[in-house]
Amino acid sequence: NAHLVDLNRNFPDQFKSPQNTVDNREPEVAAMMRWSQSRRFTLSANLHGGALVANFPWDGNQEQRDHVYSATPDDDLFRWLASTYADAHPQMKASHEFRGGITNG
Repeated sequence: NAHLVDLNRNFPDQFKSPQNTVDNREPEVAAMMRWSQSRRFTLSANLHGGALVANFPWDGNQEQRDHVYSATPDDDLFRWLASTYADAHPQMKASHEFRGGITNG
């Protein structure tokens, strides 16, 4: 953004910054937080540049340790959705980096 802030890292983290407020956030992040808090979501998705992979929540844990699987209460559903998407994309499914083209996080 104009302030050279990584907007992806400016959102609150469920463990590192449990204060889910717009205080001290970049304007773009604050606007997205207000918008998402004003709606009742059943399911959402996002598109992100980088690796060719379907990822699903969460990528954090209370211990803040790397390489720890962080399941959500809906983990089976999220894994199924990610796998269904990756299965329809031959290049993603054939990933050597991410088994089956999916990852937790």
